[in-house]
Amino acid sequence: MTNTATADRQDEKDDKKNGQDNQAGKGSEVTSLAVRSESARTHHIVPLPNNRPITRSLTRYLEVSSLPGGRPISVSSFEVVAYLPGHRPIAATTHKYVTSDTLPGHRPVSVGTLHYDHNNLLPGGRPIASNTDQATSTLIGYLD
Repeated sequence: MTNTATADRQDEKDDKKNGQDNQAGKGSEVTSLAVRSESARTHHIVPLPNNRPITRSLTRYLEVSSLPGGRPISVSSFEVVAYLPGHRPIAATTHKYVTSDTLPGHRPVSVGTLHYDHNNLLPGGRPIASNTDQATSTLIGYLD
C-alpha cells in the first residue's frame, strides 16, 4: 500500500471517528433553480481539497460561459441604465444632482447637507466643510 493510500484510509478513519461522512472522490449532488428557465437542475459537486465543507446557500447564480474557469455570477437587484466600452454596466442610482456642468469633465455635483461658512471659500468657490461632524458617511460626502 502506498503512503497516499495509507493517508487516505487514515483520513477516512478520522472522519468516521468525528462523525463526518467522507465524500472525497465520490462527489455529491445539489439541486438548484436555474435563473433563466425556472426549472430545477442537478449539478455534480466535486468535493473541495482537504475535505473542506460546502455549505448550503440561497444565492442565485446566472448561467454564463464568458467567465474563465466557469466562475458564476450572482444575481443582483441592480438596474442597468447604460454600458461603458467593454460591456461594463452603469447602474441606476438614487442620488440627486444639482447640475453636471460645474466641475471639470462634466462631473455631477451631488445634493447634500454640507454645512459651511459662506464667507470662507477655496478657489473656484469650493466650500470649506465644518470639522465638527465625525460621521464617516458625512465625511466621505465632503470628498471632491
